[in-house]
Amino acid sequence: MSTHQNVGTAVFYKDNILLAKRVEIYNGEPVKLGGYWSIFAGRVEEGECPYVAAERELYEEAKIKSCGHNIIRYFKSFHIDDFEFLFYTLELNQLVLPQLCDEHTEYGWFQIDSLENFPEKLDDTILKCILAYSKTRK
Repeated sequence: MSTHQNVGTAVFYKDNILLAKRVEIYNGEPVKLGGYWSIFAGRVEEGECPYVAAERELYEEAKIKSCGHNIIRYFKSFHIDDFEFLFYTLELNQLVLPQLCDEHTEYGWFQIDSLENFPEKLDDTILKCILAYSKTRK
């Protein structure tokens, strides 16, 4: 079984995080964690470095670019099934409204402290990463 890499970028503004709800079916196929709220994520393409993939996925899925002092930073990685997931972060100095692609149905800015009681589906591993990173920000 070969291991591939996926990347995801958690976007923060003050004490808030931007999450988007994943579609359940994409191109006629069920989506892994479809219907879950998540960060912007996707697969690292062949020959692509993970950092570039994180930037590309964030732009493709939300039309958000990192630039200036607002740059994507690596936080941690973990393994799920047959892939490695690299978790990146982006700290914004102003609130942005994403322009979602068709991989998501809606978005929202949520207070980080409220995520442990989030009423919708949210992957536990992603939640743990968000909370762990949040502790480093204080």
